[in-house]
Amino acid sequence: MRLRDDIERTLRAWDAHETARKAAPVIDFDCAPRPGTVTAAPSRLDVYSTLTELSARAEDEGDQVCAEQLRAHLAYLGAVLGERPPLDDYLTATQGCPAAGWPDEYVTAVGERAHAALADIGIPWDATTDSQLREAEGPIDATDAPEMIQATASEAEPAVRVLADTDAPYALEITTADVDAYWSYWLDGTGQNVRLRFNLRNATFTKARIPSSPYTRSSDTPSRAPATPPPPAAPTFPGPACCPSTFPTRCSWKASPRQCRCSSPPTTPR
Repeated sequence: MRLRDDIERTLRAWDAHETARKAAPVIDFDCAPRPGTVTAAPSRLDVYSTLTELSARAEDEGDQVCAEQLRAHLAYLGAVLGERPPLDDYLTATQGCPAAGWPDEYVTAVGERAHAALADIGIPWDATTDSQLREAEGPIDATDAPEMIQATASEAEPAVRVLADTDAPYALEITTADVDAYWSYWLDGTGQNVRLRFNLRNATFTKARIPSSPYTRSSDTPSRAPATPPPPAAPTFPGPACCPSTFPTRCSWKASPRQCRCSSPPTTPR
């Protein structure tokens, strides 16, 4: 069996172990159309042992892609088991980038651009900036947002399908929550069923923001999955709030290298 298939089977077994214990799932969004029956792993330690063996196999086979993924999985599972490595080491293993903030020059340059753009539409840079910007963008009541998002996603779908060259079906469910958590929105699902959740404590809706991510991304995520099972996706794990300029997909961080999407220092994984 191919190495990546063994990795996928191990991750599914790990996820089944966690969900059977009512713990947080390991796999957030499973794009496989028909994952089939999965036998839960006996324990996290068993999973760690199996991933370690697969990591050695990846090195022996010279498969650097799988080797990097396995290092990320082992780093995350190690943290779940109680390891507390230096933040820089952990981020390098799971995100493929070191723990470093933006250079001062970059922050200053972006700030000046933001100030100028707001000034062009008559909005000052002060304590009222956010409220004035929302007003200028056309505020939307939270109760009306799901219907408008559905309509926007449906409108964008034909163009997305042409770009992706796919006719894969999908079903989109939009729900709301009211929880004391950092996230404003969360996109997850299984196979062809996609769920987009909004946290009403943090999410804001305007006419200008509806066509932007994550709203319309709900139409592109499932349509990118081909009719046959795709390559196994690395699991995703909740992390810090994402930079507003990224797509994210949702506020999450991914246990595979070179996919850092967050601008804030992450918290310890759950």
